[in-house]
Amino acid sequence: MRKLLHANFSRLLKSKIFWICGAIILAISVINAFNAVGYANRLLYNGKAYIDGFMFTLAPYTAIFSAVFITLFIGTEYADKTIRNKLIIGHTRTNIYLADFIICFAGSVMLLVLWFVGMLPALFDTDGFEMGFSGVLKYFIIAVGFTAVFCSLFVMIGTLAPNRTLAVVLVMAFWFALIFLGDNVVYKIINLDFEKMFIFENGKYTIIGEAREQLITYRMLSRINPAGQALLMAMVAYGNLSYSGGDLTFDLGPLYTSSLLDIVFSIVITVIITAVGIFFFRRKDFK
Repeated sequence: MRKLLHANFSRLLKSKIFWICGAIILAISVINAFNAVGYANRLLYNGKAYIDGFMFTLAPYTAIFSAVFITLFIGTEYADKTIRNKLIIGHTRTNIYLADFIICFAGSVMLLVLWFVGMLPALFDTDGFEMGFSGVLKYFIIAVGFTAVFCSLFVMIGTLAPNRTLAVVLVMAFWFALIFLGDNVVYKIINLDFEKMFIFENGKYTIIGEAREQLITYRMLSRINPAGQALLMAMVAYGNLSYSGGDLTFDLGPLYTSSLLDIVFSIVITVIITAVGIFFFRRKDFK
């Protein structure tokens, strides 16, 4: 396994498509940072210019870059007959699959780091993050979690697809499908009948009735879907989840915000998808 990881990591660092994806995401993040400075200083919150919302708007889209480099990275192994050579010299299929996943995941985390680094210029002309360093760290860890789910799915597709072209098509199709499903869940969440959701007791609002069951169901669906986690992360950070009507004004962010439970879901789903991928990879015929 160590030799496989070393060889894969060396190939990753030499991959032009990986560095192109990294350069693009860094450039987009830097542009977003400068836009954040302008908007944050115009849209002050309690006299402060925070960039929380702008920091996480890219969360649902970082997976695109992972999808591209993972499918091409793994596809190259098939095109160059590297997989067959690894099997011939005695590496097990399980180890080959896991080594590919670990390196692809590591590469995707590197892309996440570039996304965060690209936002740093915004800190010099604003009041930083309202959520503080601990909040940013929590969101980054959760982003690593749903990135692992995306990677496990992309690696499985890239490994089992018969060629790179089909792998790229399938990966992009799955990404769009997950975004579509996640967006629908988020839409249902923000369109719940909030006037009937709460009662005021003991000095605070409590969720009641059918709305509580709907909220739990939709929040569970968003946790199962990595794109749902990413979309909610972007919306909560941007402050788009709030309700004001009648005598009730309520910040809904804490109800939906990313939490450690999202990480648990991400780990479980990643393990399941990886196990399924290994199962079929061990039965794949290499011609």
